[in-house]
Amino acid sequence: MSHPTLFRRRLLTVAAIVLMISSALLSFFLVQENDRHLADLRRSEEKMDQAIRTLWERMSEADRTADTAVIVSLLAKDSTPETAELKRYYLERAGMTQPTASLMEVVKAADTARSRSVDGINDIYLSRIDVENEIMAREAANKRTADFAFLLQLMSLVLIILTREMPGG
Repeated sequence: MSHPTLFRRRLLTVAAIVLMISSALLSFFLVQENDRHLADLRRSEEKMDQAIRTLWERMSEADRTADTAVIVSLLAKDSTPETAELKRYYLERAGMTQPTASLMEVVKAADTARSRSVDGINDIYLSRIDVENEIMAREAANKRTADFAFLLQLMSLVLIILTREMPGG
C-alpha cells in the first residue's frame, strides 16, 4: 500500500472518530444541559398551576362566604343576638370589618376581592405561557441538536465505509 493511500485512510479514520466523539459530546452536554433546564421549567410550571388553583379556590370560597353573608343579612329581619353574631361572622369572613356593613358594601367588597383574584390568576397564567414557550423552544433545540448529532454519526459511518473501500483496505 502506498504512503499517500495509507495517509488518506488514517486521515479518514481520524475524521470519523472526531465526528463520532463530537456527536457524543453534543448529545451528552447540550442535550443534558437543556434537559436540566426543562425539568426546572416544568417544576416552575407546576408551581404556577398550583398557585392558580389556590387562587381560584380562595376566590370561590370568598364568593360563597359573601353570598352567605348577603343571605343571612336578608333573612335576618328581626335582629336577634344570634343572627347579629352570625351576620358578623360571615361579614368578617367576607373581609368586612364593620358588622354594620350594608349589603351593597358586602357585594362591592366581594367584587373587589374577586377582581384582585382574577388579576392574580391572569398574571400567573401569562407567566405560565412564557414558561410553556420556553419549554417548547428548548425541546425544539434538543431535537435539532439530536438531529445534528445523528448527522455527525452518519458522516462518521460514511467515512469508515470509504476507508474500507479504499484500495488496500
